[in-house]
Amino acid sequence: MEITPDLDDKSLRLFRRFPKEGLVLATFVGTFETGNTYGTFGETSKLTVDRIEKVEHTAPSSPKREDPAWVPRNCESSNAAGFFAIIRILGLSKSTLESNLGG
Repeated sequence: MEITPDLDDKSLRLFRRFPKEGLVLATFVGTFETGNTYGTFGETSKLTVDRIEKVEHTAPSSPKREDPAWVPRNCESSNAAGFFAIIRILGLSKSTLESNLGG
């Protein structure tokens, strides 16, 4: 996931609610790309976030690595305009994103 550095104020406020490490259930608007290698770990897809519409839930990392009950399971495909995604955040990722956003 990559967040553009020119997020609007609402998106920045929502982004700052993300835990340093943990889970976020949010609605993102952006571009989903495939067909190349992206990121440090050679991911096969990339979501570039232009706007964060809504944050449903956040949770810090669990030492047991158990997902909270609100984590979607067996999701069906959708034609939604935005991306409704659960993002597992690593501390380095959020720090990097914050520095890119000037935070």
